[in-house]
Amino acid sequence: MLDESDSEYIRFDSRLAVLLAHGQVQEMHDFRYYGNTTAMPSALPTVHDHNYNLIPVGAQAFGWFLSAALMTMSLGWIVWVQQHQTAVIVQASQPVFLYQVCVGTWLMAAAIIHMGFQGTEPTMGLNTACMFIPWLVFVGFVVSLSALFSKAWRLNQIVKSGVQMRRVQVQVVDVIWPFVLLMTINVTLLTAWTIVAPLEYIRENDPHNVDMFGRHVESFGACKVNPDNSVSPLWFQIPIFLVNVATLGIATYQSYKSRHLPTEFSESSYLAISMASLLESLLLGGPILFVTLDNPTAFFVVGSGLLAVCCLCILLPVFIPKFQKRNEASLATTLRDSIVSASMRKMSSARGGLDSSLRSSHGFNATSSSNFSREFQQHPHQYSPPPSHGTRSAPVSADSWNVTTSQFSDDAQSHDSDIDISDTPKKREPWGRMSIKRTASDKPVTATSNGSSEKNRTSSNQSNRGSRAPSTLVSRSQCSSMPEIMEEDEIRDDNV
Repeated sequence: MLDESDSEYIRFDSRLAVLLAHGQVQEMHDFRYYGNTTAMPSALPTVHDHNYNLIPVGAQAFGWFLSAALMTMSLGWIVWVQQHQTAVIVQASQPVFLYQVCVGTWLMAAAIIHMGFQGTEPTMGLNTACMFIPWLVFVGFVVSLSALFSKAWRLNQIVKSGVQMRRVQVQVVDVIWPFVLLMTINVTLLTAWTIVAPLEYIRENDPHNVDMFGRHVESFGACKVNPDNSVSPLWFQIPIFLVNVATLGIATYQSYKSRHLPTEFSESSYLAISMASLLESLLLGGPILFVTLDNPTAFFVVGSGLLAVCCLCILLPVFIPKFQKRNEASLATTLRDSIVSASMRKMSSARGGLDSSLRSSHGFNATSSSNFSREFQQHPHQYSPPPSHGTRSAPVSADSWNVTTSQFSDDAQSHDSDIDISDTPKKREPWGRMSIKRTASDKPVTATSNGSSEKNRTSSNQSNRGSRAPSTLVSRSQCSSMPEIMEEDEIRDDNV
């Protein structure tokens, strides 16, 4: 009650309305309500239009569809790598890194599901889902990023060693250190964050939207740290964000350095595209995500889209070129094998034709190598090759030469027969190939380009050789390093 005698003071007067004593209610005076009236006002109306700002079902379906599609894609690429792990294009990228990329994107896509959980009241399940989001996002990001960083670093190390003219072999163990280092830092920060200042699902009322009775009619639910917690989550969010962004920048630089390297299937260029796209997505989408923190629907849509873009930036540049070139790699291998087989058949056919032409040109009717050798032993002087200019000629002795016409065999190259090639000219004589057989005494036979043998040379030739340089004995295994001398000449051992 206002004391009108003194305007500076306000006096309140109260009167006893009801007396409760000994289990009885005794009315003393009338009840006085707002406005000094004795009429009881009506009850406050129930708030039926409270806006909880829940994520619409359509937005939830959109985000969860993206999550399911990305998780299925990651698992699909894992299965594809498993089925094609022996393919050339998969072996060139090392399947262990491809598996690591897929596992990381699967974890990042799973975070979208937890972002869509919501409710009108906080629960323990919602609190757990809130803390799962940073774990899935950062662990998945580190798993995929470390794989891409290791691949780029490996390419640069190999090229650097090549420039320095030294041999280097980079194993999987050598490039696992980025994964171990990044995972240790992220897990340590996430563990401290979970223990000290965990995220909880908190619903906050909008102070600007109240009804006529001063009641809040709008609220927002989000994953935040409890206001009663004195530790700010920024002590953990800022370091973990800076570590991952810095690592992404270094990985992008490594990929940029190796973008023009002539690697198999142009993997370095696709790796650079992946890292650059991922960095661009984070730089553009990060600020937008920060602005939408107070709007759950916008935050969910932007966050889901950003995670989906990051996963696609990692998966598509890495796997799509491999999927497109899977047939090209197998076709190249098949074509290479076909060329080798065709070349060998052509060489065998050409040698067989040469033997046939030699026989027909000299009137031979022999149909086997043994008959041809027998004919040659009976008429050795009829088949001596014409002497070349500047090369001494000697009659051919049947005891020292045995011409064979069988096809080329790789088994003959495994026997080390010593051959004197000091008198053999560097260019093959035009009269055809020559074939050398080990003598019965298993002693090395020295051959010249005109088909004569040093063993049966005349005494005049023996005397003339004294003024020449001594002959050099080489083994069959050394003939492969002298293509200008042994080109297309067959050296076989008929005793095998």
